[in-house]
Amino acid sequence: MQQGNQAYEARFGRVFLIRAKGRSGEQMLAELQRRLQNSEVTEQQEALDQLREITLLRLKETIQ
Repeated sequence: MQQGNQAYEARFGRVFLIRAKGRSGEQMLAELQRRLQNSEVTEQQEALDQLREITLLRLKETIQ
C-alpha cells in the first residue's frame, strides 16, 4: 500500500483520501489502484466525495 500511496501522491500531488470505516484493507487497496487510473478532474471529484463521506460520518458520531 505504501508504494501505491507514493504513486498516488506523485500523480495527483496530494495524499490518497478514502473513508476507511466499513472497508477492508483489500477494498481500500483496490480503490487506490482503481483511482490511480482516474483523470485529474475525475479524481478530484472522487476525493471530494470521500471527504464528504468522512465529514458526514464524523458529524453523525458527534451528534449521537
